[in-house]
Amino acid sequence: MGNVSSRTIAGDYTGLGEKGAYAIGNIDLRGGDAYDSDGTQRWRVKGTNLGLDSRRIDAEYGEQGKYKVKASFDDIPKERSDTFTTFYNGVGSGNLTLPGNWRYPAAYPFSTTTTAATLSGASVQAVDINGVATTDPSKVAYYNTPTVANTVNPPYIPAAYTAATAPGGNLALVGKIPVTATGVPGIVNDNPGSMHQVDIGTERKRSAGGISVNVTPDFIFAAGYTEEHKTGNKIVSAYTTGQVFVPEPVDYTTRQFDTSLSYTTKKAQFQLSYYGSLFENNISMMDVQNPFSVTTAAGTPAFGQWGLPPDNQFHQFNATGGYNFDKTTRLTVNASWGVGTQDQAFTPYAAGLPVAGYTVPAVPSAASCAPYAYSSAGAGGCVINGVVKAANTKYLGLPITSLGGEVDTTNLYAQLTARPIDNLRLLASYKYDDRDDQTPSNGYRYVARDGEGTNAAGTLVSNHPRSATTQTGVLEADYTFLPRTSLKLGYDWQEVDRTNVDQFEQSDSTENAFRIELRNTSTEFGTTERIGYAHSVRKVSDTGSSQYFVSEDASGPGYIKFMYADRDRDRVHGFVSYRPPTLPKLNLSADVGVNHDDYSNSPLGLTDSKGWDSTLSATYTFSKSLVVNAFYTHADARSTENDCLAVNATSGYVTATTTIRWRKCFHCSCGQRPSCIGPPKRLGQRCIEVFNEGQDFLP
Repeated sequence: MGNVSSRTIAGDYTGLGEKGAYAIGNIDLRGGDAYDSDGTQRWRVKGTNLGLDSRRIDAEYGEQGKYKVKASFDDIPKERSDTFTTFYNGVGSGNLTLPGNWRYPAAYPFSTTTTAATLSGASVQAVDINGVATTDPSKVAYYNTPTVANTVNPPYIPAAYTAATAPGGNLALVGKIPVTATGVPGIVNDNPGSMHQVDIGTERKRSAGGISVNVTPDFIFAAGYTEEHKTGNKIVSAYTTGQVFVPEPVDYTTRQFDTSLSYTTKKAQFQLSYYGSLFENNISMMDVQNPFSVTTAAGTPAFGQWGLPPDNQFHQFNATGGYNFDKTTRLTVNASWGVGTQDQAFTPYAAGLPVAGYTVPAVPSAASCAPYAYSSAGAGGCVINGVVKAANTKYLGLPITSLGGEVDTTNLYAQLTARPIDNLRLLASYKYDDRDDQTPSNGYRYVARDGEGTNAAGTLVSNHPRSATTQTGVLEADYTFLPRTSLKLGYDWQEVDRTNVDQFEQSDSTENAFRIELRNTSTEFGTTERIGYAHSVRKVSDTGSSQYFVSEDASGPGYIKFMYADRDRDRVHGFVSYRPPTLPKLNLSADVGVNHDDYSNSPLGLTDSKGWDSTLSATYTFSKSLVVNAFYTHADARSTENDCLAVNATSGYVTATTTIRWRKCFHCSCGQRPSCIGPPKRLGQRCIEVFNEGQDFLP
């Protein structure tokens, strides 16, 4: 038994997030045939935290050498907030609606001269004091004209309303305008009593089962299934005509399958296996009623919508094998092929949008806009999804019904280890990793708020599938030339071939690295020392572009991202540990490294990087269950990069009139954010930004 006096972050994932008494409830039951009998049956049931929301229970039964059946269940809660409040109904679903008596933050006071005919126009949206759309001038409290910027004037209170008919019997609450026309505090104040508390968090419940059968002494078949349900909600920011935080539902189901057939002998081992994962989101999209706007032009509540994490699948086939040539030589090979897919139907841009290909008529009118309303506001246009759209506006819609996403992966790893003589260990390995993105590339309309962003030109953005093949090879020799002193030599090779890269990346790269390390251990003094050096050279393909550009974010032709650029790297590292012979429970260690990266072949971007790092640590073992560790780490990095900006020829300040190259030096230490001091100084055809160490950085 126990008691939680107050809710703390330590209660996350443990089931101890709420105040009050609790029972742990652990059990461990086991049994089977007697150990001195011929029987081999065994069973066990183990439960932990059964009295908490973080409970887990495992059960297994089997006969040794023949078969085993097992099952488990566990529950993991994550409590994020128990004080979150919202005015939305339908929390936990994909459809959040406002209370029936919701009063919107209308921006314009109604005039007694407004007529019913005026209110029937598509450009005017009027509501009574309860927030219900109306065209009756005697009941209109305020109205909204979408074509005019909002104001915060008090609303007109019709004479038809009295204290007896006003909400809550208080005319002072009628049409109370928020602090800002789209501010959440304002609409909350305008709707007293609308807020209610919602617990924010998730709970994961997972059930699993499996079986293994010894088909023969050498062959074992195994299969397993796991199903996990994750439910709850999380807080996200939603934007319609204003911003508001809403609880987004979490209702995920993940199913995992695995099966294998293994073969094991003293000399050879082999396994074929399959793994599958199916993710299903039981709520595919969010539909949130707009608390800032009463209706669309069609008179239905205005909603904002967005898609939630889509359903997807992953399937992988694996083959693993090992062979012992003799007692000192072994070959291990792993291979796998997988495919991941995602083809859930797209969420439409917004409810009420035209079909793909629709174009607003060249001469909008009540007749030509049908079935949409016509508005004479401005130059005139068709009212689509509550917004007046100008002539010739084109809606391209979604190019396809789903992403059709597919990524194929192929992996191969082989390693040969040998010990031809007692003092020499050899290793050779090869790794092949291929990621083939088969997802089609399409042009999509940019989504502005909750609608298809449109213009006459029909600007689109496209998804950019990328694929890459990486091959890695390692050769290593470790020779012990003294009883406790050894020398390790290594060579690493890596080749990366990329496809569908953009203009700031390289299509392929090759890197060669050489390393050496000397190690020594002294039992007499209780010390271990290592010192090593590594040098690597990376070469990449030429982009074929050397022109400079005008861009403050350094993203244009001539600029190469540093992770794809030619680079020479050097690193020296050392390590020493000390365990006092008279105090074996204490271990002290120090680790230090110095590195230098040279990007001298990059015309723009990062050209040089230097740094060092060190770590001091101490460990004391009080007992098997209590170990105390303390450490201190310090890192210092300096980098230099070339950029190309526009600089005024007279003042030397950055403008958009002249293009020259300049250099900025960054220094970063102890978490300080890198920047530069003062305006750049102009020196001939080069603009140099100077770093002044020890002072605060200024823009």
